[in-house]
Amino acid sequence: MVLHLSMRCSSMGHTTVTVALLSSATVHVILTGFVLQLAKLSLLDSSSRTFSAPINSYAIRALFLLPFGASKALANLLAGVLVRVREFKNQWGGTSLCLAVGWSALLLAPAFLLVSEARASYAGSWPFAALATGTVLGVEQGLTWSASLLRAMDAAGKERAGLASGWIETAGYSAIAAAAVLITTLETKHVKCAFTDVTRSATCAKVATSCASPSDWTAACTGECTCHGYAAIAATATAVAAAAGLVLVATETLASSRTTKAASPKDDVPLVAMNEAFAASPNADQGDEDELLTSSTSLSALQPSQAF
Repeated sequence: MVLHLSMRCSSMGHTTVTVALLSSATVHVILTGFVLQLAKLSLLDSSSRTFSAPINSYAIRALFLLPFGASKALANLLAGVLVRVREFKNQWGGTSLCLAVGWSALLLAPAFLLVSEARASYAGSWPFAALATGTVLGVEQGLTWSASLLRAMDAAGKERAGLASGWIETAGYSAIAAAAVLITTLETKHVKCAFTDVTRSATCAKVATSCASPSDWTAACTGECTCHGYAAIAATATAVAAAAGLVLVATETLASSRTTKAASPKDDVPLVAMNEAFAASPNADQGDEDELLTSSTSLSALQPSQAF
């Protein structure tokens, strides 16, 4: 009876830890995908409507995409290194360090976005917004998405690592798709447009009779019909996501710390005593003894704090 009870405890404990880690990784990647898409679409939509940049200019979009891609690539590499460094893994619980750094970096985005829109009428405001925000979003996604993926794969084990990877990617890109749908509603409610001058060019006057909402805006009125509110949408999304991510990391770290403290050496005494007593029993055979020893080892090795 003692043998089966110890094995059941080991199995239940391992399952609980796996579910907790997969759930945590899923929440982190959903937050990452959702805020990335909202911020990216808000910023790119505002390039012409707020900053008066040419709508068909490839260079305008490259100003955002190049720093985003470069910073994301470097952050992916950094994430792979950080989660395997033993000192960080013991102190922060492995992937939690990447998540904490990634969400902390995202806190810079609201300031960059709001300052850029406030200075939208000045030359250089769009390049600053694109470069600064693109870099921050790249670092954030590179660290948090990679950490979420690695956490899920480690929790699932080698046999189910592929399934865990697919689940995380599906959850993240589903959040991206949902944000793409939501941005239209947010634009309608929170973005306001107006003509900058009473006198308009002949081209603009010919195609636009009003400029009150994003749906009224046309490329022919670039610089004459301007819209404001995109920065507020992106700033709110990034601030809320960063705060939620950091709270989640803090909660996980606290729970991990408590679990580690609770797992003191004296907790292993009953298992050792059971092994010795079972081995001394005249009715014990070698197969059952090996099974009990394996179960004891599984319980001793089950340390959720190391997985975080």
